Amino acid sequence: MAENVRTLIRHRDIIRAQLTRLRTALDNLRDSDIPALETRKAKLVEIYNEFAKTQREIEALDDNIEHQNIRFDFDDSHLECLEFIERQIYRLKSTPVSEIASSNATPVNSTVKDAQFLMPKIQIKSFDGNYAEWHSFYDTFNSLVHSNDSIPAVHKLHLLKSYLLGDAANMIGSLNASEGNYLVAWNLLQKRFDQPRKIIQAHIRALFELPDVAKDANTSLRLLAERVEMHVNSLKALGQPVDWHEMLIYIISSKLDKSLRNAWERSLDDGVMPTLTEFLSFLAKNARDADPIRLSSSVGAPKPRHTQSDRIATNKSNSLAHVTCVANTSQPTCALCKREHFIQTCPTFLGKQSRDRADTARRLKLCLNCLRSGHSIAQCRSSSCRNCQRRHNTLLHFYDPPTVGSKANNEHPQPSTSIVALTACSTSETLLSTARVKILDKYNRVHECRALLDNGAQINLITERLAEKLQLAKTKLYSPATGVGLQRQPRKYSVEATIKSRTSNYQITSTFSAIPAITGLMPSRRVDRESLALPNNLSFADPDFDKPANIDLLLGERIFYQALSDGHIDLSNQTAILHNTRFGWIVSGEVDTHGETLRNAACYLTTTLDQQLHKFWEIEEIAQKAHLSPEEQFCETHFSQNTSRSSDGRYTVKLPFNQKQGLLGSSYNNALRRFYALERKFERNQDIQKQYNEFLSEYERLGHMTDITDKAHEHEGYYLPHHAVIKGSSLTTKIRVVFDGSAKTASGISLNDTLAVGPTIQDDVFALTLRFRSHAYVHTADIEKMYRQINVHEADRKYQKILWRTDKQAAIKTFQLNTVTYGTSSAPFLAVRALHQLANESTHLFPLASTVLTRDFYIDDLLTGANSLEQAVLLRDELTTLLKSDSTITLHWIRASPHTLKTFIANRVSEIQSHTCPDDWLHVPTGDNPADFISRGQPPSELIKNTLWEDGPAWLSKSETDWPKLQLAPIDIPEQRTPIVLIANTSILDLFERFSKFTTLLRAVAYCLRFKANSLNKQRLHGELSAAEIHFAYTRVISLVQATLFPAEYQALKTGL
Repeated sequence: MAENVRTLIRHRDIIRAQLTRLRTALDNLRDSDIPALETRKAKLVEIYNEFAKTQREIEALDDNIEHQNIRFDFDDSHLECLEFIERQIYRLKSTPVSEIASSNATPVNSTVKDAQFLMPKIQIKSFDGNYAEWHSFYDTFNSLVHSNDSIPAVHKLHLLKSYLLGDAANMIGSLNASEGNYLVAWNLLQKRFDQPRKIIQAHIRALFELPDVAKDANTSLRLLAERVEMHVNSLKALGQPVDWHEMLIYIISSKLDKSLRNAWERSLDDGVMPTLTEFLSFLAKNARDADPIRLSSSVGAPKPRHTQSDRIATNKSNSLAHVTCVANTSQPTCALCKREHFIQTCPTFLGKQSRDRADTARRLKLCLNCLRSGHSIAQCRSSSCRNCQRRHNTLLHFYDPPTVGSKANNEHPQPSTSIVALTACSTSETLLSTARVKILDKYNRVHECRALLDNGAQINLITERLAEKLQLAKTKLYSPATGVGLQRQPRKYSVEATIKSRTSNYQITSTFSAIPAITGLMPSRRVDRESLALPNNLSFADPDFDKPANIDLLLGERIFYQALSDGHIDLSNQTAILHNTRFGWIVSGEVDTHGETLRNAACYLTTTLDQQLHKFWEIEEIAQKAHLSPEEQFCETHFSQNTSRSSDGRYTVKLPFNQKQGLLGSSYNNALRRFYALERKFERNQDIQKQYNEFLSEYERLGHMTDITDKAHEHEGYYLPHHAVIKGSSLTTKIRVVFDGSAKTASGISLNDTLAVGPTIQDDVFALTLRFRSHAYVHTADIEKMYRQINVHEADRKYQKILWRTDKQAAIKTFQLNTVTYGTSSAPFLAVRALHQLANESTHLFPLASTVLTRDFYIDDLLTGANSLEQAVLLRDELTTLLKSDSTITLHWIRASPHTLKTFIANRVSEIQSHTCPDDWLHVPTGDNPADFISRGQPPSELIKNTLWEDGPAWLSKSETDWPKLQLAPIDIPEQRTPIVLIANTSILDLFERFSKFTTLLRAVAYCLRFKANSLNKQRLHGELSAAEIHFAYTRVISLVQATLFPAEYQALKTGL
C-alpha cells in the first residue's frame, strides 16, 4: 500500500507542475484572443479532473492531514486561474460591441473612438469594508459598471464580487449568480456601508492612527501628507467642519522624527498660528528635497553602504575626477501589491492597523523586524522597534489601551475596587469533551495527559507544569490571551508539540500557549457512570471521563474539527451525547445527579480603574436615537393603529399601502401565464411537482391559505406568481414556494411598488455576531414559519391571491393567502415589528426574553446567550414560554399559591384570589370567544348580525356540565420562585493534588509549621526535619481532613461535648 501511495503522490506532483506551467502561461496571455483562452480553460478543467481523481485515491489510502492541505492549496490556485480566464473572456466579448458601433458611425464618431482608444484604462480599486474608502469605490463602480446598461446584471454581480475583499466580500458571498441577485447585493452593500456617521468616524480614526514616519523616509512623508489631505477633503465633502488646524498639526507632527519636528518649529514665526495648508506644504517640500538622487563623492563625504550593484557602478567611475550619480538598477517589489516599492512605503500596507500589518507580514512569511523575506527574526541584523526596543518593526508596534488619568487632579489616583459574590446551585452536571492523549517530549518519549476539546477556543493551551516536564523549545509571547468577560490571561511562552491518539494512528503537531492552569477539576464531581447506560463495545477517548481530574491540554477549534469523525449516539435516558472522534468516543452534555445538589459560594475582588472609567463614560453618553424617514414613520404609525391580537396570541396586521395602491392594474393574465410555464417545468420533473403540491397542500391544511368560492370578485386585488426554489442542503424543506410580489401588472405597477418597506429595526449581522461571541453559554434557534404565524387582515387578503391546481386535468383554483407572505416588500418589517410588539407587551412578565426578542434576532434566527448556565436555562425557559404563551398559562398562575410566584405575578394573583375563587376561572376556546371580533376587527354591518357577539357561545346557555372542559397539562410555570439554600463548601483536598507522595506532603507541611514556629519564637529550629516535626505535621494534616469531612463531629470533640 505504501508503494501505491508514493506512486500516486508522484503522479499528483506532475499534475501540480502542469497547473503551475499553465498559470505562468496565463500571465503572458493578458492580450490574447478568446480561442486561446477557451483552450486554456479546457486544459484547466482536464488538469483539475485528473488531480481530483488522484487525490481521492491518495486520501482513501492515507489519512495524513498534509494531503488535505495540498488539496486546499490546489483548489485555490485552480479557482484563481479559472476566475482570471472568465474575466478575460468577458472583457474580450464585451469589447466588439463598442467597436462595431463606432465603425458604422460617421467620421465624427470615428474621431471619438480614437480619443477613447487613447484614454488610459480605469482601474477599480478593491473594497475591503473600510468605511473611509466606500465613497471612492461607490463612485467608480457606479459610473463604470452599475450605470452601464449594456452589461447584463449577472455579469455586474460577477464584477462586483471580484472587486470585494474581507467583510464586504463575506456579506454577499452566499448570493448565487443570478439576474435578480445583483440588485440585492448592491442594495445590501449600500445599506451596510453608505452610513455617513460611520464614514465620518472612519476618516477621523484614520487621522488619529496615522503611521509613524521614519527618518529620511521621503516616500512615507509624501504619503502622510497625501493621506491627511485626502481625509480632510473627504470630511469637508461630507459637510463636517475641518477648521481644527492646531489639533491636526499636533497629531501629524507627533508622527515625525525629532529632526523634522525641529525643522518645522524653526520655520515658524513667533506669534503667528500656522495653518494646515502651510504644514502640508512644508512636508511636501521636504519630501521633494530628499527624493530624486543620492550623490556619492570620492573625497570628503562619508562612504554610504552600497549593494553589490552599487559598488560595481562606483568602481567603474572612480577614474573620473568629478562627482557621479549611483543608480540601483534592481527595482524593489512589494510583497503585498507586487508594485515597485518596498512594503514599508506601500499605501495598502500603511493603511492597515498595526495588528493587521503584523498578520499580513506573517501571512507573506516576512521577517517581522525588517519586513523582508529570506530569513527569520532570529537571524535579522536590523535595529529593533524604536518605541519599545523589542524585536519587531516600528510599523508593527501597537499600544496597549492607556489608563486615562490626570495628575493635575490627583497625584496618587486610587484604583476603583469591585467586589462580586457568586452563588452557583446545580442539580445536574455538565460533562465537557475530554480525552486521554499521548504527547511527545523533547526526546520523543511518550507521556499521557488529559485534554479538553473546545470548539470555542481559537488557540491551543498547555499547562506550564506539563510544558516544563516535556522540556520543549520555548518561543516568547508578549500578548495575553483574552477569555470570557474580556479577562486577560498572561502568556509567557508557547511550545510546539505533537499529540497522538491512544485509539488510532492519528497525530498532529501544533503550537500550544503555556499558562499556569487551564481550568479546575473536570467534572466538578463524580458522575454515576452506570446511570448513563453506555454501550459496551465503544472505545472511549477518556476512559475516566466520570472522575474529577485536572486538565493538562486544551485543544482548540482547528484540532477539534479535524478530530471529529462520523457517528454520534444519543443516550436514551440523558441529554448527554456520544461523539466519535479520532481520539475515541467523547461524552458531552448534561447528566442528572439524581437529586444531589452541588452548591458553591465564591467571592471575587477585582481592582480595575479603566473599567470604572469606561462605565462612567457609558453612563454620560448621549443615547443615539434612530431618525425615521416619512415613509418609515408612516409604517410604524400604520402598524400601531391597525394591529390587533387574538386570544390565542396571534397578531393580525394590515398591509401598509402607499399612494400608488390605486394604480394597480390587472395581474390575472400574467399570473396565469407564469403558472402554465411552471406546469411545463413540472412535466420534466415529476418529483419536484410532487413536493411542490405537498408544500401548498400543507399551506392550505394549516389554514394559511383559503380556496375562494366567490367568483364575482375574482379579478380584483393582485395575483402573486409563484415558483419553486430548490435547496438540497436544507434539513427540513428541500423545496420552497416563493411568491413574486415584484411581478408587474398591466399598468406597469407591481404589488411591491404599492407597499411601504418599513424601517430596519433589527441590528445588522455584524453587531449580532459580536454579541453572540461574547457569551459563555449560547442559544441558537429559529422561529418556525415566522411570517406565517402572523395573520393578514381579511380586507387585505385579496392582494395575496394565487392560482394553483394539483393536477393538469383539474380546473385552476384561486386561493388567497391569509398570513404575511414572503416575497412582498413589507413582509420583513411586519414580521419583525410583530416580534417587537410581543416583547413590548411582555416586558414585566418576561424581562430577559423581551430584551432578547428586540436585540438578538436576525429576522427569524436567534443568536443569543448568557454568562452563566443558570441564566442561560432561565432565558431558554422564558423564550419558550413567551413565544408559545396563551391563556392557559394565566389559568396556571391563578390556581397557584401566590407565595410560590415572583413578586410581580404574585401581587396580581393575590388580588384576583381575594375577589374570586380560583376554581371559577375557566377557558373559552378561540372559536367561541366573542372578544376576538373586537381585537381582530369586524365591519359594523357584520357585527350587528353576529350572533356570537350578541348571545355569546351556544354552550353558555346550557348546564355547566356541558361546558367545554380544559385539562391543564402539568408544565413548568414561568415566574415561579426557586428556593435557594446556600452552603459554603471549603476543602483541603486540593493540597493532596499538589504532591505525588504522601511523605512529600508531610515534609512540606512540616517545613511550613517550622516557619510558623520560628516566626513566633526567638529560639529557632535549623537543620534536617526531626521525627517529632514530621509526626506533628502528620497529626495536623489528619486533623484538617477530619475538620473538613466531619465538621459537626470535629466541633463536638473540640468543645468536649
